[in-house]
Formats: sequence, C-alpha cells, structure tokens
Amino acid sequence: MPMSNYPNGFANGVSIRGVPLAVAHPGKVFWVDSVYGSDGNKGTFDRPFATIDYAIGLCTANKGDVIFVKPGHTETIAAADAIDLDVAGVAVIGLGSGDAMPWIKFNNTAATVAIDADQVTLYNLRFHPLISAVAIGVNVKAGATDALISGCRFDVDTANTDEFNLSVDIKAGCHRTRVENCHFNMTLGGAIAAVKLTGASDLVEIVGNKVWGDYSTACIVGDTTLSTNLLIDGNLLVNGIGGNVGTEPGIELLTGTTGIVQNNNIVCNLATKAASIVGDAVFLFENYYNEDVTGTGGLIGTASADD
Repeated sequence: MPMSNYPNGFANGVSIRGVPLAVAHPGKVFWVDSVYGSDGNKGTFDRPFATIDYAIGLCTANKGDVIFVKPGHTETIAAADAIDLDVAGVAVIGLGSGDAMPWIKFNNTAATVAIDADQVTLYNLRFHPLISAVAIGVNVKAGATDALISGCRFDVDTANTDEFNLSVDIKAGCHRTRVENCHFNMTLGGAIAAVKLTGASDLVEIVGNKVWGDYSTACIVGDTTLSTNLLIDGNLLVNGIGGNVGTEPGIELLTGTTGIVQNNNIVCNLATKAASIVGDAVFLFENYYNEDVTGTGGLIGTASADD
C-alpha cells in the first residue's frame, strides 16, 4: 500500500499518536533509488527518481529542498560534473550504512561530482573509483560557499590500483566549506591528497576525518595559494598503509596560510616530528606524530594551558 501523502502540508502542524512532528526540511523532498526508480517518476518515496542529478534539476534555490537517496542506490558516472549540485541550499542525504550506503562509482578519470552553488550538503554517500587516477572525486567549484561534506566515504575498487588523485578539491573563494567525519582510504594507489585547497578560501574547516593512503603530497594540502583562518581539527592522518609508512607529511600548507591545527594524530616517516605539519603561520595545539607501530607517538606543537 502506498504511503499517505499530503503535498500541501498542515497549516497548524500535525501529530501522530500524540507526538508532534517537526518539519526539518521546509522545501520539497525528492527520493532517488536506482533499483526501483525512473527519471520519469514523480520522485516520491513510492515512485523515486533513478538519478541524483535529475532530482537536483527539479529543486528550487534556497528553499531547503532535500534529496533522499535510498539504501542500495548505485550510480556510475563517466563525465565531469555528471552530478552537478548547481542549486543553492540543496541537501543530498544518503541512507543506509556499510555496503548499503548509496554508491557513486567513477569509471572515467575526468568524472566528477561538482558542488557549484552555495550552501550545498552531501551526507552519507560513498564515492568509489573503478579505475586508476580519477582526477577529482568531489569538486567544490570556485565561489561556491558554505558547502558541507559530512559522513561520506571515499574508497577504492581494487586496492593499490584505483584511486582519486584528489578526493575533495576545494577551489578559490569557497569560504566556510566544512569537510567533517569522512573516511578516506586510497590504499597504496598513488593519490595526491585526500583534501586539497587548490585556491584561497577563508574559514574552511576540516574536522574529525580518518585518512589512509600513500599520498604523494600530504593527506591534507593547501599549497597553491594561501588560505586564511583554516581549522584542521581532530583528524587521523595516516600517510601510508600498514608497514609502508610514507615519507610525505600529514599536512602541507602554503607559506602564510593562517589558522589553527589541533588535536590531529599523524602517521608518516620524516626526519623530525615537526616536519609532519608544514605550516609556518598556523597555530599548533596538541598534535601527535608516530612513525613506528611499536612507538607511542610524540607531541607536535603546544600542549594545553592546563598541562
């Protein structure tokens, strides 16, 4: 039996079995499902669309529209901007966990998911290259502000072969972009960075992520133009896998980049602990370095005032 649908809402609110329901998303809600969906459908729960990009095209800017992606959904993309989040204020929310998370698979080195508007959210999606050297997974394009990439996974199809060169690339003027609680695992495939600030942006936050991979520059990179008021906080950054600990730093920032780098645990193999964070103008608080599975790690930067 189809779910009940009340497209005009309830002027005085609604409660079910005595429990009031809050409207978390004031705009339109669309559903996407590759198993039972069709882009000829209405985009409802019972009649979902088949692709995320089609749903984006039906959203209205700055109205709080949401696209829910059902568990088990899979899309394979082969072109730049194949999924183009070009409508401001839209959230794409994946449902499910583990292998049931919605998958976006890349089978061309130029394929990308683009964030091309302000206040876009990507949540709980799995980005997965099927071939080696996919240039960019999620491309936050120049001038797109306030993006949120949260709880997403970036991993490989074949270990040590397939990878994103850059899993997330943040271009110039992408102020207040936040990458949080994501999982990056590029194994030993030759990636460049998990998150890169290619252009200058202000107040970018990279928080609570777990990063593994043999990154040729660093796990987190901002070495093209300097950014300001950057926050890199609470990340696990492992440059290398298993016994193959890499000789590149965990964080590498362009001279003059400002901000705070704190509470990060970094694994790499460099001549000094301090070399694992390259950033001459950022403040360091309680970051730790380790290069040996039998070691206990050591402090980089400044301990808290209470110590």
